[in-house]
Amino acid sequence: ENADTSKMKTFIFISLLCVALAIEPFDPDNNKTVEEMAKDHGYPFETHEVTTKDGAILGTWRIPHGRNNSQSTKPPVLIQHGLLDWGWTWFLYDDPAKSLPYILADQGFDVWIANQRGTFPSMKHTKYTPKDEEFWNFSIDQFALYDVPDNIEYIKKTTGSEKLHYIGHSQGTAEMFFALMHDSSLENSLHSYTALGPILKVNHMTDPIISVLAKTHFPQVMKMLGIYDLSLPNAFRKVAPRVCQFLPSLCSKFLANFPGPNLLPPQYTQAIVAHEIGATSWTNGQHWLQIIAAGKSQMFDYGSPQANQQHYNQPTPPIYAENSLKSLSLDIMLVRGTDDSAVDITDFEQLRGLLSDGVKFLPVDGWAHLGYNWAPDAHVVLYPKIVEFMESHQG
Repeated sequence: ENADTSKMKTFIFISLLCVALAIEPFDPDNNKTVEEMAKDHGYPFETHEVTTKDGAILGTWRIPHGRNNSQSTKPPVLIQHGLLDWGWTWFLYDDPAKSLPYILADQGFDVWIANQRGTFPSMKHTKYTPKDEEFWNFSIDQFALYDVPDNIEYIKKTTGSEKLHYIGHSQGTAEMFFALMHDSSLENSLHSYTALGPILKVNHMTDPIISVLAKTHFPQVMKMLGIYDLSLPNAFRKVAPRVCQFLPSLCSKFLANFPGPNLLPPQYTQAIVAHEIGATSWTNGQHWLQIIAAGKSQMFDYGSPQANQQHYNQPTPPIYAENSLKSLSLDIMLVRGTDDSAVDITDFEQLRGLLSDGVKFLPVDGWAHLGYNWAPDAHVVLYPKIVEFMESHQG
């Protein structure tokens, strides 16, 4: 093409972008906080700062009861999001009848929503700021050793309950499995554990993006460049919703299959690009690549026998005791979508083999890895079954 044609295309693109930026998003909840959304729907909402034993300060949300009652009548439940996500993910739909936290609160549960260290509500530390490299020196080890158990202890202390329910999605399930392998007594604090898109064994994960990241050592390169957080710039969240309004088919094609083939209603793409992704550390990404490469559940490898010796008093990273999961008496329900490529069926069956025979399994036809929180029929297909499972295991 000639220079004039190229200039014309550039002019058209810039003009379209400017128009997109000038348009107000049609979804009024795009610019609202979760607290504002919850209160608009008539729910009480609290933010609690939970300080972990290693100094991270987590912003954990609470909906203590439903909108039609003054107090909860059932035990607390902690909901934990997955990798590159945050607590907002459970509030995509502006209909309280479709959002898991609202449904649980209206059913009488005291609902707590976790936000992993490094996500927007959990960007504080007793020693460091997000500008410090040390702030981002965390991985799933810290989630399992500190964030999960310390959140649970805080909830028990605040509510006076001896036990609570736990619902995890994706990495949020791995955190609980790792936490239980590290300290099996944690099960004594739990009524039940619902694992949505459960991840532990990742030996057969074939995602091409993961393969490229592993071969190029991308996380290590980013850290060498002084970039320690894995996140999107705020400017993206301001521009993307308007682009999605102006070019809805483009956004729909990109996002439509995340919960399952063509499951995501197009009108929600603006809200997603305005709020996702949730931040994590490149160290966490590096750790997951190490686990995939090693084919086993191991702690973070610091890269040399000397560095590992300094951190672990041994030259290699410790291995989590997967065989210890068999002895758990905890009531567990595993939920897997049939189109969930992040949870390979072989890996999933290996996970089931590590658990006791009494573990409940619930398959969901047609769901992919974000169907558990974003599928428009989750409130019909899944959430009533979660409520039923929890209510039958809280004696």
